[in-house]
Amino acid sequence: MTVFGVVGFVPMGAKAAVAGDLIKMAGNSAVYYFDGTKRYVFPQENVYKSWYKDFSGVQTVSQSDLQSYPIGGNVTMRPGTWMVKITTDPKVYAVEPGGVLRHVDSESRALALWGANWNKMIVDVSDAFFVNYSTGTALSSNVHPNGSLIKVGTQYYYVDSGNKRPFASDAALAANMMNTAFAVETTISYSDGSSITGAETALTNVAGSASSTSSSAAGLTVAGGAMMASTSLPKGAMGVKVGDWNFSAGPEGAVTLSSVTFKRTGVGTTTDVSAFYLYDGINRLTSGRTFNTSTNEVTMTLNLNIPAGSTKVLTGVVNVATGANAGDEHVIGIEAASKISSNAASVNGVFPVNSNKHSIAGATAGTLTVDKNGSLNAARVGDRGVKVSEFKLSVSTEDAFVSQVTLTQGGNVSNSAMSNFVLKQSGTTVATASAIASNDRLDLVFSPAYKIEKGNNRVFELYADIDGRPDDTYGFYVEDTADVLANGGTYGLGMTVTLGTTIDAFADTGISQTLQGGAFTISFDGPASANISNSATDVVIWKGTIYTANQVEVRNWRFGIEDTVAAGEDLCDSASVCNVQDIKL
Repeated sequence: MTVFGVVGFVPMGAKAAVAGDLIKMAGNSAVYYFDGTKRYVFPQENVYKSWYKDFSGVQTVSQSDLQSYPIGGNVTMRPGTWMVKITTDPKVYAVEPGGVLRHVDSESRALALWGANWNKMIVDVSDAFFVNYSTGTALSSNVHPNGSLIKVGTQYYYVDSGNKRPFASDAALAANMMNTAFAVETTISYSDGSSITGAETALTNVAGSASSTSSSAAGLTVAGGAMMASTSLPKGAMGVKVGDWNFSAGPEGAVTLSSVTFKRTGVGTTTDVSAFYLYDGINRLTSGRTFNTSTNEVTMTLNLNIPAGSTKVLTGVVNVATGANAGDEHVIGIEAASKISSNAASVNGVFPVNSNKHSIAGATAGTLTVDKNGSLNAARVGDRGVKVSEFKLSVSTEDAFVSQVTLTQGGNVSNSAMSNFVLKQSGTTVATASAIASNDRLDLVFSPAYKIEKGNNRVFELYADIDGRPDDTYGFYVEDTADVLANGGTYGLGMTVTLGTTIDAFADTGISQTLQGGAFTISFDGPASANISNSATDVVIWKGTIYTANQVEVRNWRFGIEDTVAAGEDLCDSASVCNVQDIKL
């Protein structure tokens, strides 16, 4: 789970924020919406893109100003843009103002309201953020949900309680931050509503869509966990796990951990640490952040749920700058309870909660370089065990022991349409993963770590099962140097990871692939294996989708039902009386 951040050009110099600003602080890529009192989190990039076309309006504020604005909640998907679902539930929802979800009850309804491309207007929302929404009644008629942007002829309208309100001009569309790329062309008849001539708060209030974080009755206890023993860190070492911090919610209720501010102390400079990350197990929660040169602090925005009576272990990871000063010393920790933002009734612990002291060595870590390798053939809908990525790891100076590679899926294919990932090296399986996470990341963990001797390279191929729909796009790239974890054989700590320009973005040549449809393609859509009770009726045992390159007529379809139990008679008894009857398609 991650909080969305951007990397791009932002005007230099911090200034005070005003209501309606998009804000960030220098050295921290997370962007927030500011309502004049509180800042609101964009939990995923597609949520941000549902409200704003680009990042040109982002303002930089000082770290002290940013930290003085409490987090008000998570922004939800803008109505009239993408529909949403979660990876663990196939239901698709339209979003109405206030984050209200309306279940799209059938494919025919979706076709009537959003047209033939309705399935390309769906994005996954993390299970953790789905609770930010409330559920309304299912759509029961062919009327666009409130907040929809529709187009009739050349005129754009806003759907409001079954009426269509025309935008008086292009300026009115712009004033209300409307992105006409989301407009749905329709011939459905609506009564006319009042004209929209300028900005309206109900249409542009980003914070109004946000979930609020209610107070918890539980306390939050913070304690140090397993800390790396004091050692000398080679220059350029990346992915060095300095220690664990434990956050425990009391039994009275769940706690939302909004952010944690860490402080660097010791005889050294902040620039020795080029980036600081937080991980939850193998999952990277944040982008790399730098310590403020004045306060020696860095704030990690999380918005992480900790269930009642449970503990969340967060691991602090550092990258050491290649130009770090030998002999400098560093301790990283949480200075006080006030440095933790949450909805807990109280924050407890013995502060400061610090790592052990680490010094900068005179030696330099070895280098591991990641590049795209070879070329790919576009997969077809329904392919199994098809190659979807190929990359090369090259090592210099010291042997590399690779423990994890995380790839980001950048296409528009649903993450749930890809599964059963197998990473191979020269035909030998070295890592597997069942599915892509809701943050578009695929974590491939090597157990044991894979050794590449210095001066050598190895090519890895990723295979997967893929469904989806024709013309969906897919492709894997490495988003951050922190997504490749490898320890050097000489110093035993993280190596310097370099990303080649052929694999560091979805836009790189050869990364993006377009899913192909066969002349006649059938994909399996469920249901999952389950027990069927005796005398059950109308039980769905197979569900699938047909894709065709051209119009076809299906005249005959033969199904077979196979008994997988070796002994006994389950489908039919000895008198040929069948237990499975009245089969319908």
